[in-house]
Amino acid sequence: MSELVAIFAPEPIKLMIDPTRYVIIPRPITIQFHKLKSYFQKDPIATFQVVAALVREQRREEAQKFLLEIMTNSSLTQLSQSIERYFYLVIGSLNAYTGNEQNNKICHEYLEKSKRFGDNEFTECVYGFNAFYSKKPCKDYFKRALELNKNYAPALIGLALCELKDHKDGVALSYFIQALKKQPTNVSIRCGIGRIYYSQKEIKLAIRCYESALVLDTICI
Repeated sequence: MSELVAIFAPEPIKLMIDPTRYVIIPRPITIQFHKLKSYFQKDPIATFQVVAALVREQRREEAQKFLLEIMTNSSLTQLSQSIERYFYLVIGSLNAYTGNEQNNKICHEYLEKSKRFGDNEFTECVYGFNAFYSKKPCKDYFKRALELNKNYAPALIGLALCELKDHKDGVALSYFIQALKKQPTNVSIRCGIGRIYYSQKEIKLAIRCYESALVLDTICI
């Protein structure tokens, strides 16, 4: 495990929030497949944490390669049905970012495979975010997700992002606040709220949001 920590967090940065509180922020991840493969085969959920970190660093091709590497080398007994669905949907979404015809075809194939798991609010949101980042109409996906589950925070986040894109900060803020009530420990929501407060020149409120996010998550986002 110490080797894993060394790979993920070489020379971590200690960021002071105030004299009594700090968070450890790892530097950019270096992927070494041959060392990490066996670990992630035993713990597939951890794969998504790596993928999310790579996406935050704008390293989507590496995220896609890493996800396919783990998926290809994991048996069906290691991947439960729910985890397998996440793999299909996430890899499909990653393909959509690149924008070329071949990747869009691959994306569509993976999304089609995911349909055998049935329609639910999660699937609607993945299609919604896929459309959002592909610059296609997406609000209806998030609205359908809320019809299936009115308390589903990812759908509220999706609608908030749509409103931000349309420069409707006030409406976006209301969606983010609703989502935060459902998921009070979600740092992405807190950062979204902080971004809006910052744009509205509410600097103290923005700082409070970002500080609370750092307390909840020790990864630099």
